[in-house]
Amino acid sequence: MLQIVTDSSSDIPRGLAAELGITIVPAIVRFGEESFLDGVEIDHDTFYRRLQEEKIFPTTSQPSPGQFIEAYQRLAPGADGIISIQLSARLSGTYNSAVQGAQAAGVSCPIEVVDSCTTSLGLGLMAIEAARLARSGASMEAVLAAVREWVSRSHFFAALDTLDYLAKGGRIGRAKYFVGTLIRVRPVLAIVDGVVQPVRQLRTRAQVEPFLDEQARRHHPVRALGVVYSTGRSEAEAVADRLADLCPRQSIVVGRVGPGLGSHTGPGVLGIALIEQ
Repeated sequence: MLQIVTDSSSDIPRGLAAELGITIVPAIVRFGEESFLDGVEIDHDTFYRRLQEEKIFPTTSQPSPGQFIEAYQRLAPGADGIISIQLSARLSGTYNSAVQGAQAAGVSCPIEVVDSCTTSLGLGLMAIEAARLARSGASMEAVLAAVREWVSRSHFFAALDTLDYLAKGGRIGRAKYFVGTLIRVRPVLAIVDGVVQPVRQLRTRAQVEPFLDEQARRHHPVRALGVVYSTGRSEAEAVADRLADLCPRQSIVVGRVGPGLGSHTGPGVLGIALIEQ
């Protein structure tokens, strides 16, 4: 059977990943001298509690080639092939680790590594749809062609509640942080051509959900749709409920931003991901 591999920035709910047989290779999260595998050795609730309560700011690092080698070697026996769909190469070295792991794994089945050019559920939806195709009996060539087509039809938007964590991680300059704090903007970010781009500055939290609704409807019809959050699941469920006319409600994936991305985006994140039909 064809196997699908991705990394933990995909924010796929663990139960759904297990149901579809998706292998998730975790990033590494550090609080000072403490090191954890993202989503394996530290859960979301613990991470966000520590993020907001502790003075130590977490750092992250990409999965190593060795982690991918271990995953590929474990999956290879009996596999028809492995498709490894990873976080944008322009955002992280994870893609390169996955490629190096494929080259060094020494397995008999073919391995193809795909740059998703996105992250979070933008990446996650590709892995989910690829796994569903694989389980339907599609060939490796057919699944690979579909994934590569989805890359150009994938969209991801996320509204941040604060600029604090981007500033702490050095992702924005001090001047931009200072001005943004003065006017209390809530930036909306998108992934465009594999990189993060600001698309809107919202002044109030109440503007976030209508903006995300508008973006989803702009890209209708959709093949797959997801809503992502960091700490406010009820908001995410409400967005999913309102978008049920675009996609069957039971098929809308509600995922949570994991520690790897949450270190940079902080609490209060709300976003959508979709693949155009």
